[in-house]
Amino acid sequence: MKMYMRKKWLEVFAGVFLSGLMMTGGFGCSSGDQDGVDVGGQFIESSTYAEMIDSVSIRFSTIRVDSIQTSGMGVALVGTHLQPGVGTSSAHSYMAMTYSAGIPDEKEIFDSLTMVLKYSGYCKGDTMQPFILDVYRMNEMFESKNADRTNYYFNNQSFTHDTDPVGSHAFWPQPNVGKKIVEFRLSDDLGQEVWSFINTKPTEGTTIDDIFKGFVLKGDHPDNKALLGFSMSDTLGYIKVYSHKVGSEIQEISRRITLKGTSYQFNHIDLELENSQLAGKIESGEWTELNRLDEADNLGMSLTHAGTGFQTRVDIPYLERLVAFKDMGRFVKAVLYVRPAEGTYELNNLPSAISIGLLNKVNGVEQYYTDANKKTLTGNLVKDGAENVNTYYSYDVTSYLNTMLANYEYYKDYGLVLTIPSESFNSSVDGIAFAGGSLGRNSRSFIKLFYYSYDQERR
Repeated sequence: MKMYMRKKWLEVFAGVFLSGLMMTGGFGCSSGDQDGVDVGGQFIESSTYAEMIDSVSIRFSTIRVDSIQTSGMGVALVGTHLQPGVGTSSAHSYMAMTYSAGIPDEKEIFDSLTMVLKYSGYCKGDTMQPFILDVYRMNEMFESKNADRTNYYFNNQSFTHDTDPVGSHAFWPQPNVGKKIVEFRLSDDLGQEVWSFINTKPTEGTTIDDIFKGFVLKGDHPDNKALLGFSMSDTLGYIKVYSHKVGSEIQEISRRITLKGTSYQFNHIDLELENSQLAGKIESGEWTELNRLDEADNLGMSLTHAGTGFQTRVDIPYLERLVAFKDMGRFVKAVLYVRPAEGTYELNNLPSAISIGLLNKVNGVEQYYTDANKKTLTGNLVKDGAENVNTYYSYDVTSYLNTMLANYEYYKDYGLVLTIPSESFNSSVDGIAFAGGSLGRNSRSFIKLFYYSYDQERR
């Protein structure tokens, strides 16, 4: 007897399994699906062997991080955005202010108070429609809900505010126009109160947030069709106090009330799910014991959404059956193709990057996969601009699959996570609905395997 290696390339959908296992008792044949196995695939024959291609489904499920830190991100998110298949994202932003611009001259006369914002460049939705932005005065002090994480604020936190805005501004958004500034007037009553404060209180050791606890930016008018981002820092996102002094000529003066710090600015982010079945299960807490919602409970889809913590888990239910192949050959390449669910996206609105990582049994991320340059893998996005039916993200998961098979008992309850990259996960509402492994062959996500098989041949 002699051993030799034969290279063979197979394209296998959705967790392919080799029918060589069928000939060694791995599977039994039937006229239809059995335990997720797609029986009756094609035979590939040679003078020394015959193999049959069968398939088993990968499974997607939706998991969720309980809360996401949105403070310290340097961006204020305001408005609403509807994404078919996902739902309606909404966000408003809280901020605490500080003042250190000095006491006005007694001859100065107050003119006006304005809010000044600079676009961050981030936007979702229709910016060709007018947008209404409101500013409210908070009536609660900033206070962290986590004693161990002072000045950390999260997507599901909020503070009460006055019912009437202290400023409202209707405008045409221009989020992609260079250094475009949005400046609009706040109420004169608030202006006079601020003017009184900066003329007297700083000398008494009183800080501005003792009097003005903070402000909330909201864009929840029903006619708003977009969600906008504004840059926030000690020099961006501030209130401007205008005054003048009369002498030989009029001297115009301005002072800034600035952000107390990016740790004192955060975004409250909500997602009103489009799928009422999924929404009902989430609201009622009907998750599995492992905190997963199977694709079967979400019309064959899974959900990934930044800002609210939704992520997609990927499992290969019949991974154990691939373990038996170790003595018959070796997988040399595995590529995961992940498709967005049909009817839930427009090509120009797809997230440009989706990170992939290793999940343990309880959905903890143990690592994010990186390339040779130690950069996080974010997938290769291919857009089908012609028919929009073959759009997908692809990932090389060879290392993952071989590790799972080599250490099956340890990793049998592990899976993959598909998520918005970390730099956007806490500071955007990017979202996508993925097509699970149980959908039709032409619309589901799948894995493509490449392997070497070992054959025996008599002399």
